[in-house]
Amino acid sequence: MMMVMMFTIPDVSATTRTVNGPNIVSPKRFPVSPWENVTIMINITDYDSGTESVTLFYSANLSRPYNSTPMKLVAGDYMNGSFTAQIPRQPNGTWVYYYTEIVDRSGKPYTNGYDEKNPRRYEVIVFPSSFEIVYFGIENVDPRELTADIKVTFNIYRPLLGEEPASVTVQVNNEYWDWKTVEITLSPGKYLYSLQTDLKGFHLIGDASSYPFDRYYLDLNFTLLFNTERARFYPESIPLSPSSSHYIWEYVPKNFTDTGAQPGSRIRVHIDFSRRPENARYVIAALIAGFFILGATPMLESRRQLSVRVTIYLALFVFVLGFISTVNTLVPKQASGVSVAETALSWLGTYVAIFVVASVFANLLIRLYPSHPRAVSFTVDMLATLFILYLIFNFIVVKTPDFEKTLSSHIPSSPLAFQFKLLMIGGLLYGLIIRGASLVRQEPSDLGARLATDNKADWRDRRSS
Repeated sequence: MMMVMMFTIPDVSATTRTVNGPNIVSPKRFPVSPWENVTIMINITDYDSGTESVTLFYSANLSRPYNSTPMKLVAGDYMNGSFTAQIPRQPNGTWVYYYTEIVDRSGKPYTNGYDEKNPRRYEVIVFPSSFEIVYFGIENVDPRELTADIKVTFNIYRPLLGEEPASVTVQVNNEYWDWKTVEITLSPGKYLYSLQTDLKGFHLIGDASSYPFDRYYLDLNFTLLFNTERARFYPESIPLSPSSSHYIWEYVPKNFTDTGAQPGSRIRVHIDFSRRPENARYVIAALIAGFFILGATPMLESRRQLSVRVTIYLALFVFVLGFISTVNTLVPKQASGVSVAETALSWLGTYVAIFVVASVFANLLIRLYPSHPRAVSFTVDMLATLFILYLIFNFIVVKTPDFEKTLSSHIPSSPLAFQFKLLMIGGLLYGLIIRGASLVRQEPSDLGARLATDNKADWRDRRSS
């Protein structure tokens, strides 16, 4: 018995048609010079019927009728291919308008949104008008007011193209903080204008409360404004080199241009500022020393050396009070009273108070239970240190309507700040680790003998007193 199976094959023809272009692929620099031919390319995908022909139409200054030239297939095939044609060179000052007409293999013509009523265009100029910054220097940075002065030299090249503006304006803005303008008067017969100017008082943008780990930036936009269609300018990107080196700041300028900004051409200069570590070392080093001194006190046992501990704590507290006022004269005014340095100092005083209470409490426990004085003293110091570490990572020390910060989160995420945080925590654990290691190294028998000897000595001291 023979079975005949029949299958219906669906229609697999594609109905998607895509057209990209027409685009100028040569030259890549705009505007075009009078001695240059212009190559136009269009990419067509038509899997339904394929492309039969493509014609490029172009006109100088919208003169009628349009000139036409066939476009040749240079890549792919008639189902998916790229077609090119050239527009011959045109006189100086010409606007060239162009569009394409496509005919598929079914004989139907179509366009891709560009036709005689909506053509693309380009301009032909001997030398394009240009706007560039040839010198850029940072003259002064005020670390308290957080302002910077800059010196900049503009070059503006303006060829004669008929109708000309009487002047152009360079507008400088630093994001939304500062706005300044420089007016440049144009003269008949003059092509090149070079202007050097000082621009003062730009505000550094950033978080001043991160002192001494604060970072800032300037984001300057130099925009050339003009009032006629013929005065079209094109900005040029140049490498920027700072003119001066400040002992407080390290900074790196970056330069960007926006050639598509019409009617204004824009040059953007972005500068990142970071405080030099050596400039803030007397603040950072003093803070780290304070945490290390506090962390070393557990090596002094509460039983016999309580008076020495209290003396150290008193000295640290006096240091905190005096150093806060000193740091307050160095912190940028925008962050007065809430900087990382001042917050760390204030809480160093709080940690001193915690250790004072812990030391007195440990001494009281040893007097009430004298059998294990070292273990009691070490345990109380360890609990005090762990409590301080808990406060560093969990207790809110800065609170505003917008955010809440612990001492740990108040310290920013930079390499120098991370080292400071690590040394601050290491300083708190320093004496505790050394003392704990010394207790672990002792043999149990030796430890028992030493504890017994210490207890007898304490008993004799109390009887004699």
